[in-house]
Amino acid sequence: MSGATASYQPCSASSCRCTIDIGHGSHTFSTRAQRQGNDATANGILARRPVVAALFACLCSLTVPSPAPADTAALIGWVERVTLTDEALPMQAKVDTGADVSSVHADAVTLFTRDGTPWVAFTLRAEDGRSRHLQRPVARFADIKLKTSGVQRRPVVRLAVCVGRQRSATEFNLSQRSAFAYPVLLGRSFLAGRYVVDPAARYLQAPGCN
Repeated sequence: MSGATASYQPCSASSCRCTIDIGHGSHTFSTRAQRQGNDATANGILARRPVVAALFACLCSLTVPSPAPADTAALIGWVERVTLTDEALPMQAKVDTGADVSSVHADAVTLFTRDGTPWVAFTLRAEDGRSRHLQRPVARFADIKLKTSGVQRRPVVRLAVCVGRQRSATEFNLSQRSAFAYPVLLGRSFLAGRYVVDPAARYLQAPGCN
């Protein structure tokens, strides 16, 4: 067994693989070992105790994968001040990881057709007293299950929203939220990959989009 050789593949995020050839076939070992100290090579060790040394060399040669890049997601609370549309209409938003799509309170919602495609007209009312009557193409219709009973079909539009220093266009279903404390609800489809939520905090990010 003096002809034993060892090779290893660089570590992935969770494991490493080592192959030892002892002359009668190859044996592959997978490990989750973590490197201690400097790398070691198998050359010199194999001549004395081929199989054990080959395995030892593989384990000692494991390279710890580079740490993942720092998370760039911004930390937000369960309530945040946001602005909507290019006119930066200020509103307060509840962050709801249990909701899929975001929603916004809208008045005077009226569906119509333009060039054969569905559009919707609606009014948004800002926290500073401004109101804007807007028209947008309907991206789709969402069937929302109500807490009381039944399902409500709502038009979904894309609107620009600013949270902290990030401005994004995302889908909002137009709803009646006058009975709720916050006119905007931010759901998972908007939050994913952008924000981390601290459920014990509020107002961690003031809108600061250019």
